[in-house]
Amino acid sequence: MFSIKTSVFLGLFAAFAAVNAAPAANADHSYAIQYDRRTGQPVPNSRRDGPSTTDLLNSCPGSSKKSSVQGADNCKWSSDGNAGSQYTKTKVIGEPIENCGNLKTNVTHTFSESTTFTSTFSLTETSEVDFPGISASLTSGISHTTTEAHGNDFSMDVPPGQHGQFTAVQYYQPQNGHVFINYGDKVDGHYYWTVYNVHLDAPSGEPVTQPEYKGCGEAL
Repeated sequence: MFSIKTSVFLGLFAAFAAVNAAPAANADHSYAIQYDRRTGQPVPNSRRDGPSTTDLLNSCPGSSKKSSVQGADNCKWSSDGNAGSQYTKTKVIGEPIENCGNLKTNVTHTFSESTTFTSTFSLTETSEVDFPGISASLTSGISHTTTEAHGNDFSMDVPPGQHGQFTAVQYYQPQNGHVFINYGDKVDGHYYWTVYNVHLDAPSGEPVTQPEYKGCGEAL
């Protein structure tokens, strides 16, 4: 269960409407827009309240959260562009290795463990959405949403008076996007809903593995 912050607005589209074109933003109010099935254009004066973004997203396949909206047939996330600069996440592979005793020789350890970096979905207004469940069913335009770093039998030699660890560094690219949701039966009179401002932090490139050494009196 994720407790997240979000400022979101909704758009409702016909099956063939272009979902990449978001309606005008309203930061203070969630709303829906109906699109004419024949022209793909917004219906005049169709702005109105609809289901909450929380209920719409929690109706996606895979969500364990209760929703007042019936289960969606499918949910597809699409990117609307980058939402900031890249940043890094670092994970330790295996356990740190110490050579802090009276040994006069190196301590050698071979790593065979692995670690995984995954994408993270979030919103910008306070809401509870089961993104771990939803992310399994969402389809993104990213080339991959999970990366894995392996020890690959890497041998680390820790000199006397030092301790060390084997780390993996992964770059992430924040993106802003929308989720197109399709229902088999009408929800509030419509089959298609789009939730905007759904953010995805996705791995960019492959993780880089490297050893790190410090003196026994220093924190790794």
